[in-house]
Amino acid sequence: MSLCRHSSDCDLYIYEGDRGYVCSWCALQPNCWSNKFATVPALLAHVREHRAAGHKVPAYVIEALEAGWPS
Repeated sequence: MSLCRHSSDCDLYIYEGDRGYVCSWCALQPNCWSNKFATVPALLAHVREHRAAGHKVPAYVIEALEAGWPS
């Protein structure tokens, strides 16, 4: 299940993988490879890095992660 996908208002594609959470085609990663995270708090910190870098991150993404997505 994805939390968000690339769109006109979102620069991220985040989904739940087999062993955690994935920020796919991550603009913070060299060569835009995927970043993988074992916990939601680690993913939330990463998403905040995206926002600090000026990437488009909708408020609902951070709100969902703060609420413990994907529960």
